[in-house]
Amino acid sequence: MDEQRAVLLLMLLSLSAASPLPSNVALNKATFSSGQNNKSRSSSVVVDGDQSDSFTYPSTGRFCTQCFLSTLSDNPWWRVDLGGQFFITNISIYTGAAGYIIGPFEILSKETSGNLNPAVYYSQWNVIQSVSKLDSTYEYPLPTAVYAQHVAIMEKKDPRNPEYQQRLVLTEVEVYGFGELYVILLFEFQLISN
Repeated sequence: MDEQRAVLLLMLLSLSAASPLPSNVALNKATFSSGQNNKSRSSSVVVDGDQSDSFTYPSTGRFCTQCFLSTLSDNPWWRVDLGGQFFITNISIYTGAAGYIIGPFEILSKETSGNLNPAVYYSQWNVIQSVSKLDSTYEYPLPTAVYAQHVAIMEKKDPRNPEYQQRLVLTEVEVYGFGELYVILLFEFQLISN
């Protein structure tokens, strides 16, 4: 084994020992939304690592104390800034509300900052997946890794009821991926090994 391969192998092993599987790169990162219901937790509750929900029934109506609820609007959205660019391999979405259906919605990604409102600048975002409806949990292993710094969930107008506005309900969003350095080192090692 030559010196270059040995150095790359040691770097890869040290990175994989710290994180042999993709990690949740959205955990505790900055979040943003189109609007927040006054009975909702902040949009950051969606990346706190807690998939549980807690519904209460106060006299003013049912609401989730561990969820983010958007205001009623056309195409409500929620977004996380991953704090850097990552190769995303899997996305899990939890509504925590069995029986409460959201959808249709889209999972969107964007590599760079600027024009970050997906409803206004939709054409500048990449659609990772379109989902017709979700009533509890959605796990999506991407067939090909997506390179992005921002991931957004945007509920779309329901073509069956276009006159109604939507409300996005999220308990947790997990975005799994690898940092750029890990992927570059892995690629370099594979090139040298062949």
